[in-house]
Amino acid sequence: LGSGEQLASGSACFHYGTPTTRSPIGERLAGSIQSALTRDAHLADGGVHPLSIAILRETRMPAVRVEPLVTTSPADAQLAADPGFPERVGGAIASGIRASSLPSADLAPSR
Repeated sequence: LGSGEQLASGSACFHYGTPTTRSPIGERLAGSIQSALTRDAHLADGGVHPLSIAILRETRMPAVRVEPLVTTSPADAQLAADPGFPERVGGAIASGIRASSLPSADLAPSR
């Protein structure tokens, strides 16, 4: 997870981050998508992790890497065989993107 190790099963989302810097908007987007994947697509929660790869590091917009399952996991392979799986995952990702653009309590102006 950012250092070469891999989850045993479940979904994970990655945003740009190193020990000294991170993308706060990317982290929020990754968290929102991961929440939707676990809630709407009923996937095991592998968490949100920082990662410093070119596709995340070299963009000027929020970017996220989504890994909805682990192909070497027998349980995840069974999920992937379900014909409805791509639609559930796509719907959850879209839901997470929408939710990340909504104001949240921690970003709302104080009154």
